[in-house]
Amino acid sequence: MNEIIGKLPLIGELTINSTLVFYDGEPMTFICVNADKDRFIAHTIASGDNSEWILTQVSDKRIREMVYNKIPYRVVLSEPEDGFLWRVKKTKNNNELSCVVYPTPEIPIDLLPQDNDPLEAGPEEIACCLEKLAQYQIPNDEKIKLIDQALTRITTKHSDVKEDVDFIRQKLPLTV
Repeated sequence: MNEIIGKLPLIGELTINSTLVFYDGEPMTFICVNADKDRFIAHTIASGDNSEWILTQVSDKRIREMVYNKIPYRVVLSEPEDGFLWRVKKTKNNNELSCVVYPTPEIPIDLLPQDNDPLEAGPEEIACCLEKLAQYQIPNDEKIKLIDQALTRITTKHSDVKEDVDFIRQKLPLTV
């Protein structure tokens, strides 16, 4: 995708690297990077002409913990690794960004997602997520566990695709 979001003070120019959740064709949860290859997870709180999202810097480890459901998504945002949550607003008319930075103790609860796991996505979103996560340095045994967990989540939430998932399981070597 590599859509440029804009430039923020101290962070620099941010580009969408991978989208984890789409809604109505717009990225709702996504990972973006700056020129230094620092990763940030973003959660959309308003879309349309006046986009708004919250974001925080995340490590590969934190991304893996979130995807493996070892740490709730809400905690990733409410307890930032670097101690700061950014609220970013962008207007489509002039493409300018404005931001407010909150230290952890001052993060407004109402900005955070209500659901602890917005990554309860359908098969297409999970497949896209897995494809994008392949970019990160994850050991093969962890990739296999991740794929197996994703397939389990798909069949749990979408019983109508069980045959497709069973076919994928037969084709993929899900052992180390």
